[in-house]
Parts: sequence; C-alpha cells; structure tokens
Amino acid sequence: MYRIERAIIMAAGKGSRMSELTETTPKPMVRVNGKRMIDTTIEALLSLGVKEIYIVVGYLKERFSEVKADYPTVQLVENPCYETEENISSIYRVRDLLENAMIIEGDQYFFSPEPLNPEYEHTEYNCFRVDSPTRDWIVDADETGRITGYHDRGGEKGWLCYGVSRWTPEDGRKLKQYIELEYEEKQNRHIHWDYVPFDIHKDQFSLYVRETPADQRVELDSVAELARIDPSYKKLLNV
Repeated sequence: MYRIERAIIMAAGKGSRMSELTETTPKPMVRVNGKRMIDTTIEALLSLGVKEIYIVVGYLKERFSEVKADYPTVQLVENPCYETEENISSIYRVRDLLENAMIIEGDQYFFSPEPLNPEYEHTEYNCFRVDSPTRDWIVDADETGRITGYHDRGGEKGWLCYGVSRWTPEDGRKLKQYIELEYEEKQNRHIHWDYVPFDIHKDQFSLYVRETPADQRVELDSVAELARIDPSYKKLLNV
C-alpha cells in the first residue's frame, strides 16, 4: 500500500468551451455555488493530509495569486507554452515531482474528498463504469482491474476515466523519463500527456482502474453543465 506525498493540479488551459466565463477568469477559478472549483480540490486534499500541492498555471496565471493568498503552502508552477503546445508541456514542467504523486485535472468540482483519497495500491486512474455510449475517454480492464486498452473518442461501454491518477514511485520515475524523451528528444509537444503511458510507452507501465462513484465529482465543460449544478448561471443560457 502506498500513500500519496504530493498532488499536482493541472490548471494551465484556457477553458474555451466556457468562454462566457473564462474571458477574465481561469476555468478552475470559476465559482460554483459560491466556491471556486479549485477550492474543492485543495480543501479535499488538505483534509486528507496531502499538504504538498502544486498548481500548473498558464492562462491568466496572475489570477492564481488569489489562490496562493488563500492557501499559502500551495506552490504555483508556470507553463509558458500553454497556448502553443498540448498539456504534455504542463506535465513536463513538473516532471521532477511525479514520484508518488496524484495528478488532477483542475476543472473538476468535488462533492466529496473520497475521489482524492491518498491511499493506493497501484498506478491507477479514477474511473466509473458506463454501459451506454459515451464520447468521453474510456478504458477496458481485465478481472484484476488492470487496464488493457483505451478509447480516446469514447465507445459503447467501458470504464470512464476522469482526471485523477496516482503514480507509484517507480512509475513516476518512468513517467518522467518518457515525458522527457517525447518532449525534449522527439519534440512530441502536441499530445495529451496520458498518451505517453497509455499508448506510446504502454509496455513500460501497468495501469489500473480505481473504481470511484460517478456522483462524487463533476467535470464542468460548458455553461449548460454548470447551470445544472448552480442555477444562477441559467441566465447565461438565454443570452
């Protein structure tokens, strides 16, 4: 059994699908029922004893000084390439922190700390089972929970991954190695970082599903989705 030492929150992107709100506010800082999305992540981590927290910032990076003021122990790491490169450039900026780390997408709103529980057994991705067609990233897994394949454009059924993964010390070191290989030597800078362990170097990793109830968090990709959680945003749907 392992216990996470640090958490990395990926928050450099622009959030263009929610442009009505993200013109002046980074998506993870959009308020939902009065609370910033990223607050639900940080507060959950702190409540679980994860004190070492890093936020990778890019778009409107200066706004994150507000988060730093509220949580002084949080560290900000800048990705200056967020506009021209995919999020492999964000993970590259924190490549020295990947051992025994949790990597979290910053545009999630957590209703419970449980999806961020620091205790874990394998390198694993939070997932929940879907048995109807989806366009989200899903994976296949064997009877032990080991991931055997992925579908980045969705499919008929499978394990739907959402943005929380845990990395053992060994796999964190390997992830650093292969991120550096792709980013520095091969100049492969226009891919999501997850393709490195899922596809390009899949033979080097044993990835597992961590089953997590779907209703403990939500990823908010549009104002319509936001309005379902926070009715105050319904007025934007009629503009």
